[in-house]
Amino acid sequence: MGEERRASGSQGYARRVEALQIKVLPKGSADAPQQTVAFKDRTAEPPSVTYRSHVSNVGWMGNVSDGKTSGNAGGSNAIEALEARVNWYGHKGQISSRAHVSGIGWQNWTSGTAGTTGRSKAVEAVQFKLSGEVANSYDVWYRVYSSKLGGWLGWASNGSPAGSAGKSAAIQGIQVRLVAKGGKAPGSTDGRFVGNVDSLHANALNLNRKSLGSKSGKTVVLGSEKGKAALGSLAVSIENQDLTGSVCYAGLYEYGGWTQAVADGTQLNASNNGRALKGIRLQLSGALSTSYDIWYRSCDSKRGWLDWACNGADSGSAVAGSHLVAVEIRILKKGAAAPGSVKTPFTKEASSTSPRVIYQPIRPTRAGTIQLPMVQRPALRASRCLSRRLTFRWHMPVTIRTSRLKLTWRTSAGKSGLPLRMREPWARTKLSRLFSSV
Repeated sequence: MGEERRASGSQGYARRVEALQIKVLPKGSADAPQQTVAFKDRTAEPPSVTYRSHVSNVGWMGNVSDGKTSGNAGGSNAIEALEARVNWYGHKGQISSRAHVSGIGWQNWTSGTAGTTGRSKAVEAVQFKLSGEVANSYDVWYRVYSSKLGGWLGWASNGSPAGSAGKSAAIQGIQVRLVAKGGKAPGSTDGRFVGNVDSLHANALNLNRKSLGSKSGKTVVLGSEKGKAALGSLAVSIENQDLTGSVCYAGLYEYGGWTQAVADGTQLNASNNGRALKGIRLQLSGALSTSYDIWYRSCDSKRGWLDWACNGADSGSAVAGSHLVAVEIRILKKGAAAPGSVKTPFTKEASSTSPRVIYQPIRPTRAGTIQLPMVQRPALRASRCLSRRLTFRWHMPVTIRTSRLKLTWRTSAGKSGLPLRMREPWARTKLSRLFSSV
């Protein structure tokens, strides 16, 4: 009882015991054998990282590990793709990567192959990050070799970019290694990336989920102040991200209110419901928020450009009958001066007690139907507008509200949500009578 028990052998190596030697000696005998490692547990060993490269005119090269060079450093053949994995017996976690590829740009994160094969496109920059148990105990460090940029660049870690963007500089070699959490970098971190770090990348969709284009840089403008196309959705992410954190954003929609915040390239409006964007909020998190401010302003279809908002404040207009046609976003150093006036970034209208009706025009074309922005009008004015040869999608039941009464109208079939063709005389007559009676 209370005796210490010690194991002999190994665990986790798939090796069997082939011999066993036992000696029984008097307590404290001088003939006792020298004690060394009697038991070896593989789960106690540190993790290793293994990686390989696909090189132009060569193909896939063999695996290397823990800081050794993969690729063709010193040569001219570019790395076109790479793969990496973490080996840590008895523990969970993985390594993910993404590549900046010539003619493509940054790809999505993957735990498989980053880059391309068979397309003669060079990798120009890489990012690695850990997840799971291994991320709690280790940092991943990596650096790349680019002959055009003078050889080995500085070490980057934990998702920061290594390499270049916009320089047409392929990489020919790469080294990756794991270091205990918070440990020193394997070498100099200077010049690890050539290009604009922590830049914005954004894109926008119209009401029919057609792309209005994408932009990248420290300043991006989505949509057009001279155009009439309403913004239906947008997505924002940080490109060449050197600091940890995210960009989060929410949208104000017609008759839907503010959405839940999304982040890092997720579209604000994932459904094709024809609702126009009326306002936005953007905010940074993590280390990004301590180093940068994010500024933004909205261009309203009726009021033009509104003033600037910052770091989660409301931007846009809650006034009925208008929508956003453009948005400008800037990322600036923390505490930098505002890009312009901040007096009126968001506008509202006084509540009205007059009867109003909400409807949405849908214009038929040979290629299909085009959703137009929803319309909210006083009831009597709406009845005059309904004689146009358009199809209207009613958000059923159509409700007319005043301070004294509430009326609800449905289709003749009694079903809500059916498109109604306003060129049908019975429909115009029925609606006109309803509106004029309010």
